[in-house]
Amino acid sequence: TRRLVAIKKLHDSANSEAVFLMRQEFALLDQVKHRSIVRVFEYLEDENAVVMEYIHGVSLREILDSLEAAREQVFTESAVEMGCEIADALYQAYTTPGDNGEPLQLVHRDIKPANVMVTPGGEVKILDFGLARVDNKEFAADDPERIKGTPIYMAPEQARGEVLDHRTDLFSLGLILYELLMNQAAYRVPMDAPDPMKAIFDAIESGDLVAQCHELEGKLPGLGPVLTRLLQARPADRFQNGQDLLVDLRRQLVRDRGSYLQEFCDFFFGTIKDV
Repeated sequence: TRRLVAIKKLHDSANSEAVFLMRQEFALLDQVKHRSIVRVFEYLEDENAVVMEYIHGVSLREILDSLEAAREQVFTESAVEMGCEIADALYQAYTTPGDNGEPLQLVHRDIKPANVMVTPGGEVKILDFGLARVDNKEFAADDPERIKGTPIYMAPEQARGEVLDHRTDLFSLGLILYELLMNQAAYRVPMDAPDPMKAIFDAIESGDLVAQCHELEGKLPGLGPVLTRLLQARPADRFQNGQDLLVDLRRQLVRDRGSYLQEFCDFFFGTIKDV
């Protein structure tokens, strides 16, 4: 089959852990199939490389930065549709059975704008499962002492090095949706604090987003409470799975799936950024 692909290759100096993570990423993505998760085709043993689907588009990080420069913002309904796609994909990754028949219970652990791509055709793709944690005896156990991920998109239990599950990724999705809807990150560096970095890490570990959720509910009375539930510090108080979140997000939309996102992509790729 002739197709355009992307090849993710380790540097020659990569250590054994990097090789292990690359192999595991391929093994996991080879089992999880979802329209919003990048597909893999082949693992090249001699090259320590993965041949995967080529995504013609830009990351959400690029979208947010480009819109800020142009003094524009993501359309509310298109942000909701992105949330629907990501929630569904994360649920699929968590519940997909492995080769041994048991659910993979895959937790991405690094859901952030840089790891989500959007195409001109209105597709959403989650990238980079290299830090994923999987709770299935077919795969090696992860080191619980190591905290992996990007701090300002971490759930509090992740920042504290505690047990992670599907709800951890959903909290990170909530932080992305907050940023898409409010045009700023939920966690902000308090420059007037004696130690700004300590202050922001304390906030991340506590998951204190009460003020941010209040702002969101004031701006979006219908959608705000959905995100408030998603951004609860205690996992038990959040949506328990991506399917439940998807249902509540879809209630905010009236048109067919994909129409709002395509409308935004036509605007963004036609006016703001040409790829």
